[in-house]
Amino acid sequence: MAIDSAHADPKQTHRTRAAALLSALACILVLLVAAPHASAAVSCPNANPVVNENNCKGAGTDAWDISDYSPDLGGFTTKTSYNLGEAVTLKIARNAPTTPSMSASVSVYRMGWYGGLGGRLVHTSPNFTINNSFTCLPMDNTTGKVDCGNWQNTYTIPASAFPMSGVYMAVITAFNGTQNSVVFEIREDSRASRVLYMLPQSTYQAYNQFGGKSLYYGTLGPDTVSGTSRAVKVSFNRPIVQAGTQQNWYLGPDQNLLMWMEREGYDVTYTDDARVAQDPTSIETEDDTAEEEHREAATLKKALSD
Repeated sequence: MAIDSAHADPKQTHRTRAAALLSALACILVLLVAAPHASAAVSCPNANPVVNENNCKGAGTDAWDISDYSPDLGGFTTKTSYNLGEAVTLKIARNAPTTPSMSASVSVYRMGWYGGLGGRLVHTSPNFTINNSFTCLPMDNTTGKVDCGNWQNTYTIPASAFPMSGVYMAVITAFNGTQNSVVFEIREDSRASRVLYMLPQSTYQAYNQFGGKSLYYGTLGPDTVSGTSRAVKVSFNRPIVQAGTQQNWYLGPDQNLLMWMEREGYDVTYTDDARVAQDPTSIETEDDTAEEEHREAATLKKALSD
């Protein structure tokens, strides 16, 4: 899967963000009007799935908040989101030959309020061997696209690890202490919630320069058909180089809105803009759709290609 943005103009970025900010503010006003009446005491188990998860399923933790995101370790999921009941496959690599081998483990957190700690540990893997290097398919010199879909599957998180729909963070820890994270969503297609939160995965990839180019900048490879060093097409099959930052990744406005909604007890399920672009009917049963930041230009319908 790739974002195709041949017509994206970096000079339009500020105007796009301004329009998106107004849209986000309007969305927040809708949510405030429809806010549930939270009570001081929470009964467990609770009929509201989000309240039940944040208050009745175990202690929260901030262990997901790692301090040093290594540029020499990375991974991605084979899809941007998965339906509840599906296992999640990770492709993980290090910026070195696969021999001598290096072992790692994965800790998976559901992101939410959890008393202000931001997450709950739902799965810890056994040690496994990192079986990929950072060698991806050759760059397409016309579009600038870099695709790491040639990496082998490394570890599969079992479906039983996911208690409900949510944004999840898989923290990868190599035996030498280096760490990095992968963010993905678990949908719940069979249930119509009050609010559907759409994470802007296409924005994360639009700004992702892994392999040398994003839709806005280029540091490696020749100029593309854009006439500049930037790419006009980027792939979801790449680690996010800006992981750990508060701009154009989960840690920032996206996390702030998610924590607020779960703290307030909204009946919310989760998806992402790439999924909605592929299947626009997936949002037809929801009352409200919430998102933060700006979806990248030319996303829905036109921006995704195989």
